Amino acid sequence: MFGIAAGAVGASALAGEAAASARPPAGFVLVDAFPGRPGSDDSAAIRWALTEASRIGAAVLFSGREYRISETIDLPTGIQLLGTGAVLGAERRGPTGTILRRTSDVVMLRAKGRSFLRGGPMRHSIMIRGMLLHGGDQPSDLVQLISAARITVQDCFFVASKGRNLLLWETFDSRVVNTDFEWGGAPGDEIPMIELRSGGGLEYTNQVHFVGCRCESYPGTAIALTGGNTNEIFFTNCKLESLLPMANQPALALGGANVVRFGGVQVTSRGSRGATMRSLVEIRDSSFVTGDLYLEHLDGDGDAARLSSYLDLGGSQAVDLKLFVYDGSRRLSPDAYVSFDRTSSKACTVRGILRRGRDVMAQNWTS
Repeated sequence: MFGIAAGAVGASALAGEAAASARPPAGFVLVDAFPGRPGSDDSAAIRWALTEASRIGAAVLFSGREYRISETIDLPTGIQLLGTGAVLGAERRGPTGTILRRTSDVVMLRAKGRSFLRGGPMRHSIMIRGMLLHGGDQPSDLVQLISAARITVQDCFFVASKGRNLLLWETFDSRVVNTDFEWGGAPGDEIPMIELRSGGGLEYTNQVHFVGCRCESYPGTAIALTGGNTNEIFFTNCKLESLLPMANQPALALGGANVVRFGGVQVTSRGSRGATMRSLVEIRDSSFVTGDLYLEHLDGDGDAARLSSYLDLGGSQAVDLKLFVYDGSRRLSPDAYVSFDRTSSKACTVRGILRRGRDVMAQNWTS
């Protein structure tokens, strides 16, 4: 596609040039060139831009302003959405980047194809880059990628959805890179901030990479792998941290997953005084899980949730992990840092370096 040129030249510079001249560069379509109600409802203008970009094989450029969206925007195959950048706090200081703001209770962006199990076609080859996606504190999911493949989300910021910030369901061969997630999901286990789902009549979600991503200030679970056989999922240099008092669930929850790799993932929790948190990371009924985890529970003054374990492996098998644990509470015995289902967990090896105050020790757990 012509839109690939944005990566080399810079989407921000291209959008600025297009806004100044009112003519986008060749190979790009500018949303602001289409009729709409800027500052009121930009849904129609975005749809017109997507239609035209699909027709001529171009990328869609957004200017450095706020776009208000009241209706679901369906993303076609082979499209790129390029903003001027996702600026932290931009919605408070003024339009210093591209902001897509949801103004009604709908899924804001959706790429939904036909399931691979039904012969397709899946939606594929879609990029979302350089924008802040604001959920408006609505309960619907902010972005859904269903029966979709080769999706790239890069240099974005997802915030303020009481539903999922991002749902991937039957999603193949996709990347989420240098993207931040805040204030997504709901307290409890039912609605995580990010969910990778398999089953329910759709094929397995697989070959998804999260690289350099940050999850923060979530009220429940940050990332959940659900269904059965969500597989070949990779987390590299990612941070999961929530100090909200209602965040008493595992930050990372794998259920029925297969082949998951952690490459430097940091998880920090606190929870609320009087509550019991069952673990920071939960890996239940999963297999072939490997890598490095940095786990920290902040409870220096005894005002945080009581922790049952740092890592709960449930009935998982073929697990090989290395933990670096900072135990801020020192209320938990090192033997209890990792918990197993002794009757069903097999071939699990966890090696740990533990810090409790000034004490540092090594510990191994096996099943």
